[in-house]
Amino acid sequence: MTPTREIYWNISYGGLVYLFALVMLAVLLAGIYPRWRRWRLGTAEDRLDHLGRRLWDVLVYVVMQRRVIRNAYAGVLHLCIFWGFIVLFIGTCMIAVQEWSGIHYLKGTFYLWYSLILDLFGGLALLGVLMAAWRRYGLRSNEAKEWTNLLDDGLSLLFFFVVLTTGFLVEGARVAATEVARHPDWARWSPLGYVTAKTLLALNLSPAAATRLHALAWWGHMVLSMALLAYFGWSKMMHVFISSANVFLRSYKPPGAFRSIPDIETAETFGAGRVEDFTWKQLLDLDACTRCDRCSDNCPATVTGKVLNPKQLILDLQAHLHSPRRQEERMVGGVIQDEVLWECRVCGACEEQCPVFIEHLGKISEMRRNLVFVEGRMPETVEATLQCLETRAHPWRGTQFTRTSWMEGMDIPLLAEGARPEYLFWVGCTGALVERNQKITQAFARLLRASGTSFACLGEEEVCTGDPARRLGNEYTFQTLLRQNIETLKGYNVKKLVTACPHCFNTWKNEAPEFGGSFEALHHTQLIERFIQEGRLRLDRDALGPVTYHDPCNLGRYNGIYEQPRAILRALSGKVVEMRRSRRGALCCGAGGGHAWMDEQVGQKINVTRLEEALDTKAPTLAAACPFCIQMFEEAVAAKRAQEQIAPLDVAEIVARHLLP
Repeated sequence: MTPTREIYWNISYGGLVYLFALVMLAVLLAGIYPRWRRWRLGTAEDRLDHLGRRLWDVLVYVVMQRRVIRNAYAGVLHLCIFWGFIVLFIGTCMIAVQEWSGIHYLKGTFYLWYSLILDLFGGLALLGVLMAAWRRYGLRSNEAKEWTNLLDDGLSLLFFFVVLTTGFLVEGARVAATEVARHPDWARWSPLGYVTAKTLLALNLSPAAATRLHALAWWGHMVLSMALLAYFGWSKMMHVFISSANVFLRSYKPPGAFRSIPDIETAETFGAGRVEDFTWKQLLDLDACTRCDRCSDNCPATVTGKVLNPKQLILDLQAHLHSPRRQEERMVGGVIQDEVLWECRVCGACEEQCPVFIEHLGKISEMRRNLVFVEGRMPETVEATLQCLETRAHPWRGTQFTRTSWMEGMDIPLLAEGARPEYLFWVGCTGALVERNQKITQAFARLLRASGTSFACLGEEEVCTGDPARRLGNEYTFQTLLRQNIETLKGYNVKKLVTACPHCFNTWKNEAPEFGGSFEALHHTQLIERFIQEGRLRLDRDALGPVTYHDPCNLGRYNGIYEQPRAILRALSGKVVEMRRSRRGALCCGAGGGHAWMDEQVGQKINVTRLEEALDTKAPTLAAACPFCIQMFEEAVAAKRAQEQIAPLDVAEIVARHLLP
């Protein structure tokens, strides 16, 4: 006799399942529709380009759960639940197709493998549910510290558990009634169902009683399954659909490129003061949050005790979006306090860690713009910095240095003097006007000269790229300064530029092209690594010793440059000792988002926290590739009185110290 599956065996009126399915779909859509209406409140935004790439990302980040599995325990449980239910759903659809079509294909060897696969994946789903319950209610760790969703999470897990266990009960009762005695070889292809059947028989359940139990369990399982799917539209489980859509609609702009205000001279709105000022995709973002805490666990402000919590920011905006009193509530300065917005370092750690690609930084940027342009509310230090940018074209108020002070005695060629080099060396405000960082600028200039590279500088013609203004919410000043620089570079027919500042590098690489400034921009670590590979620098390669490297946010997370700085250090026989948080998970130095010019008064200082992680490595040298980072670490070393333990140095300084005559 051929192994087979009889559709609706032992079930009368099985066709009612389709009526239940219609009711379930109606209830599900009734939960989705109000959300969809609120997303439509946002402004227009095109997120349907790169269709092939978007479909691929759904495969990688939804189906394969690539970002979720970065956390081993959470990754395993999510994979078990996700793939378990996907396979069970496909198996159920195959039964429906056979019933609709009349083509009897669930038979023979195919049916046995079908039974085995569904049984195993059902078991994986059950394992995942138990792991999730243990993580939520059993563990007492940072991974399970969120206790605000107990009812929603508990009800969802209970639903999953009951649906799965009743499914195994249905299978076990069917196997006990039809296969254990007559077709034991078939029964073993449903291992968990077989174990359930043997358990039922061990409890002296007769085949007739098993048949009655099967019918009762089948109807209960069907109703519960439909209720679970309907519940998705009204609970946290809605993220299964919304998060998938959010991945599909993710931004493909470079992480370090903020959204511009087009035609800023005639713009009627500046930033977001109401939810209607966000785009529809930014509103969809709010409902995609899974409350996993990964953004908050990696936010430098949150982990050092500041008021900013990126997950709570999203949830507060979500609650405001769906509030019946939304029109009466004040979003910026009410639902979201000013201090929350100003604490952001714009480091991108939240977005890098988010498994569903929520875009926190764009929302914070828009609300900062509203504070600056519309409300005129900002910390005094921010106001002073922006005034300095507007009046002196740099953010370093009080500096006594000029753009050319660092050049004294170095004979640096200038474009204004007729030089037409291969590279423009873009120095940046911090590299030119901060005494500590002038050493980095001079070191890199020596490396350029030692490598035989043709280069020149702008000198006094260089003004700030505008990066600090954009991060602090003043888009107008940003665009004004950047456009001025672009015109200057075009006037000299500049094709390539290199800079030691990741902030300037990011602006030239990712933001300037939108304003007509398409130049080949390199960071100095990229060029130094090339020099070493090509043998253009004579170096003492055996004297560096252990070194730990800090990944600057604008270089690493914004632009994916992780290997070149490490390759440089290893080329000098340096043993690179990684900090606890490194590469894409590196902690910000604390200077990002304009905080190089702001006071840090709440919680532990971020630069001190990061320095402590460097001290834990016992390496005597703390290397970085950003003048802001070096400046922040110098301050932290002084605060910790750790001058004898560690020395912060830029990669260019380290290489310059190992140059041979």
